[in-house]
Amino acid sequence: MQTYDLSRPTVRAAIAELRRDGLVDVVHGRGMFVREQTEKDVVSVARGSTIETRMPTPEEVEEWDLADGVAVLVVSIGGRTRVYPGDRTTLRAL
Repeated sequence: MQTYDLSRPTVRAAIAELRRDGLVDVVHGRGMFVREQTEKDVVSVARGSTIETRMPTPEEVEEWDLADGVAVLVVSIGGRTRVYPGDRTTLRAL
């Protein structure tokens, strides 16, 4: 086994970032597992749209099988709102 001389807070911060990006799942008592990577959906966003991020509702977590810490993207324009899973969506401006 190799030692990399990293502090515990540094390792925790790195793991937290991997979780936020939806790259790993941490299962208490079992360990950390790399998530299967899927191709991202590209969503075209019209000029004048408002884009926000927020944490998902429990229903959204279940619907999209989101890892802990993965946000959703909320796109609004003209009174219409769409929500997308943040770990598998790329927004492209028109």
